[in-house]
Amino acid sequence: MNLGSKEFSEIKTYFKGKYFFLDELYILYQREYLNKKFKLHDFILTIKKKNFYFQKNLIKKNENYLISFFSLPAKILSNEYLSIQDLKTIKLNLLKKNEIDKKNINFSLSFLIEPEKIDLVKLKNINPLSIEESQTIELELSEDQIFSNMKYSHRREIKKIYKNENIKVKIINNNSYYQNKILDMMLMHENVAGRKTRSNKTWKVMEQMILKKKGFLVTIEIDKIPVSYSFFCYNKIEGYYFSSVT
Repeated sequence: MNLGSKEFSEIKTYFKGKYFFLDELYILYQREYLNKKFKLHDFILTIKKKNFYFQKNLIKKNENYLISFFSLPAKILSNEYLSIQDLKTIKLNLLKKNEIDKKNINFSLSFLIEPEKIDLVKLKNINPLSIEESQTIELELSEDQIFSNMKYSHRREIKKIYKNENIKVKIINNNSYYQNKILDMMLMHENVAGRKTRSNKTWKVMEQMILKKKGFLVTIEIDKIPVSYSFFCYNKIEGYYFSSVT
């Protein structure tokens, strides 16, 4: 089904406002991380009144092509679960739009399928090793509810930290951030890894996320000395764990 430009724009705006990985700074991070200027294309398809949207790169390597989202699977977004037939239709439309021989193309896609149907999916359609499971914390719950939903081992470790007066947890957001603080995390990351793992530009993009109220740092200090950093990114709807070093 072909969509008008207004409907296309509305669907695109809706999903971009809902999912942080479609944010311009997150995309800039991916470009800097890979140090490549891959073109990013929007893809919207309506199947039986269900709208599917994702952003993709078409990457050519030798005589083969890969459809993905930079170095990650392209997440197919919808307000409903996908069926295997939906996935087949999406793939066929991708091939048609890009006019590529299906023998020379690979897909790196991520999508939601009803959990009870996973066991019924034939192995030739989905490799079970590619199935991912994400942990979600509902932040609308009270702190006590969130804490009670954690594993016993997690609750025990948190209680230990609270009892230790030498351990302090600090949250650094746009109000408390000072310039280049993110580079402290970078230096610890390099010391732990024993090498430089990525460019300074990626860390400066993370700094921009903090300054624009799209990210924050969590530090763990023992006797006022930082021993761990964790970075989180967010929008008005959701937040993601991004990276950490200890």
